[in-house]
Amino acid sequence: MKFIITVLLICGLFSMAEAKSYKGYKILEVMEPTAVVVQSLRGNKFEETYFSKSLTRTYDDKTLVEEKKETNSFTVFRDTLTESNNHPRFLYTTKVNFGNVDMWSMGLPLPQQSLVEEVNKSGIPIDVKGYPKESIFYMPRIDLPKKPIKVGDSWKSEYTWKSMETQWPFKVLMNSELVHWIMVDGDKAAVIKYTGAVSLGEGIPIKGELKSHIYGELIYAVNTHKVLWGYTQSKEDFHMQLEDRKRSLAVESCTWSYSKGMTLDPKFEKFKKRIEKNCKLKI
Repeated sequence: MKFIITVLLICGLFSMAEAKSYKGYKILEVMEPTAVVVQSLRGNKFEETYFSKSLTRTYDDKTLVEEKKETNSFTVFRDTLTESNNHPRFLYTTKVNFGNVDMWSMGLPLPQQSLVEEVNKSGIPIDVKGYPKESIFYMPRIDLPKKPIKVGDSWKSEYTWKSMETQWPFKVLMNSELVHWIMVDGDKAAVIKYTGAVSLGEGIPIKGELKSHIYGELIYAVNTHKVLWGYTQSKEDFHMQLEDRKRSLAVESCTWSYSKGMTLDPKFEKFKKRIEKNCKLKI
């Protein structure tokens, strides 16, 4: 995910709640709203590894014609570059660990390529070299609040893009909530839960409908801009009318990620097992 984040505490003092914890990490009591702004720290590096499982069923009318199970893993590397016009800039590269991974569908470069991205202070991409302005490469990698927030606050966002392969328009609606502030390895982190829905925009050349539901959770180290851990589960149903039949795709997937630093934590293996139990797909 993107950005180096500096968090400014308004009237900023916080204290630890000794009796409270979240998945083994101490919960902090932050009484005042926290404003999040994007900064750039040149030379800062970040490494995050993703794992995913997916199950895709294809139907013609109501007859199951194919069932496809996939597991894959890939790693994202990010270097912080010199700012351009006071805008943070990042260099991304990727590596496939196993499986078939469609990097472009996630706004990431292919393993043999690199991607240079410039974002504004809200973390929205304003220049991604070599990629169309309407593509998914101009989607933010994490949905940040646009105003100071405190525990219990939520924010909504809407983003649109076009597929680079088909030029079909898509829209995603996101609803995020700050659940906790916690302390992880000496760094203050936000626990954020989110839900979302992706739909088709207008103007597709066939009669089709997309219904989806996304929900997930992440731990975000705000001072070092690291998603220490993230988990997303999604379910999508796509229907399109062909000349002689109705074709439907039903896709269920689980994706989770860990930063390199998170794996060094003594509590990591126990924490990892808890997270992987969330995925109900038996693949």
